[in-house]
Amino acid sequence: FDLYLGPSSAPADFLPWLANWYAMSFDTSWSETQRRAFLAEAYDLYARRGTRAALQRVLQIYTGARAEIVDQEADQDPFVFTVRLPMPANQVNRALIEQLIDMHKPAHASYRLLFAQG
Repeated sequence: FDLYLGPSSAPADFLPWLANWYAMSFDTSWSETQRRAFLAEAYDLYARRGTRAALQRVLQIYTGARAEIVDQEADQDPFVFTVRLPMPANQVNRALIEQLIDMHKPAHASYRLLFAQG
């Protein structure tokens, strides 16, 4: 049974059950590799939830690219940060990106989501 509890050894159809431990459900677009990567790091990601590093890592697991998160621009309102992704919006599921950001951002903050032109 212990093999079912490890993200790297659990059968693929058991991964959604493991995700429930973190109140997470996978989007159908997530590959098995992405699901296993998230679950392998879920404890650390949730322990650092609300931090720039955790949000960057979650977005990197999903997109395969590192997001730039800026929270101290001169023209930016307090408690607003900007997430810049290095790919065009048509290459990812924007709704899922927004859901991931909403789940992993500080509760009191809002954000702007920007994509690379392409």
